[in-house]
Amino acid sequence: MVHTLTRRLVVGLTAILIGWLGVWLLDSHWKSNAELRAESQRRGAEAVLCDGKVMSPGDVCMAFGKGAGDRGGTYEEMKAKQLQAVQPEKLRSDDLIWRFVAIVPLLISAVLLISVIVAFVVVARTPAGRRTLAAAHGWTYERKHPTLAGEAGLFKPYLQGRIDATDVVAGERKGFPFLIFSYRDTSSTEKAALRVTLPVALPFMRILDSSEYPISSDTDPGVQAWLGEKLGIKPTKSSVPRMAFWAQDNRLVRVISRQSTPSAIEAELDATVNLAERLMKAVAETVAEEHRH
Repeated sequence: MVHTLTRRLVVGLTAILIGWLGVWLLDSHWKSNAELRAESQRRGAEAVLCDGKVMSPGDVCMAFGKGAGDRGGTYEEMKAKQLQAVQPEKLRSDDLIWRFVAIVPLLISAVLLISVIVAFVVVARTPAGRRTLAAAHGWTYERKHPTLAGEAGLFKPYLQGRIDATDVVAGERKGFPFLIFSYRDTSSTEKAALRVTLPVALPFMRILDSSEYPISSDTDPGVQAWLGEKLGIKPTKSSVPRMAFWAQDNRLVRVISRQSTPSAIEAELDATVNLAERLMKAVAETVAEEHRH
């Protein structure tokens, strides 16, 4: 929690600094007509320079090479170029470019601040959403459990030694005991996990989401074939809908993004319970087939 809060504060302060830069750029280049005329007069009265040296009436500035015509000329010609470059209309055009430049850090600042605000809102709403869900169904709610993440069947490499869990909901859905809780993964990002207790033990299996090869390489090939046959999850580059999960013994676990509203939490729970029902149906069919043989 401390690491995440620190990151959010750093992002928030960075957003403020970037926003301040944008405001400074915008303010420094937002001039009234009177200010533009005054600046035009001031810059028009400056000395005419040729190669860093002050020119006087009658002098000629000699320039050679590419663009020599724009860089050289008589004093009168050089003065006319200088006055043309500092006309109020030209200065306003230059200021408009800087105003557009100033909008970029302002937009970046706004996006960062919105992301921080949304993160804080989600963090604040998650406990309330789970408490509401638990109260509505007669389930139990616990703000923090010191060891649950390490005991719930999460895939160990995802825990980074942290075994505590927060905002724990425990209950039963369609005959399946379940747990909903939050924990921190290896990058200290807070995730939500759902664990359903199955009535029978299963061999180890792990399904990877958003992957061309959905079944983990450490899942037994026989189990992979079984999953492909019974659940339609195959180790191919097909677009068969699948759901990331892992199972071992009587524990079925899914990790999802944080869910804050009761309806969103309940929808994820129903999806996990539905997966448990499909697994149990597949087990029953397999057992029945073995008995027939």
